[in-house]
Amino acid sequence: MIYVMSDIHGNMRRFQSVMNQINLQPEDTLYVLGDVIDRYPDGVRILRKLMKLPNVKMLIGNHELMMHQVFKKRKKGIYVSDFNDWYLNGGDFTDWQLEEQLGDKDKILSQVLTDIEKQFGKGAIMKLGSESHLEVDAVSSGSLSLDIALGIGGYP
Repeated sequence: MIYVMSDIHGNMRRFQSVMNQINLQPEDTLYVLGDVIDRYPDGVRILRKLMKLPNVKMLIGNHELMMHQVFKKRKKGIYVSDFNDWYLNGGDFTDWQLEEQLGDKDKILSQVLTDIEKQFGKGAIMKLGSESHLEVDAVSSGSLSLDIALGIGGYP
């Protein structure tokens, strides 16, 4: 069975509810279409759970991208409006969670991004608007809106 999930936004209760409902089996595939973090306090925990599952395919969303941009600039000592934009979109929860759990956010973020590329391959993390395109064969779901939402015209 193929499942699609998105916009979890750190809400562990809802995430667990969906996971219990689908009862993901080893032969199933779960596609997570970004926005695992922010707005609720468990985004990093959920992200780690998903990364441990071998049958999960994950794309980064605009919230993960905002976090990446903030930490990349922080590492260089630059604090700009990206930080405010991220916080206004719920990034404060993720930022606090990283600090509370891990202390060194830059090191952890680098490790998470490295782990994502190691598990899903180089190019798994792409900046929105980048010119790289990956050709993927797709089978129509029979629902035009779902095919469009999947971004490739159907199920991969």
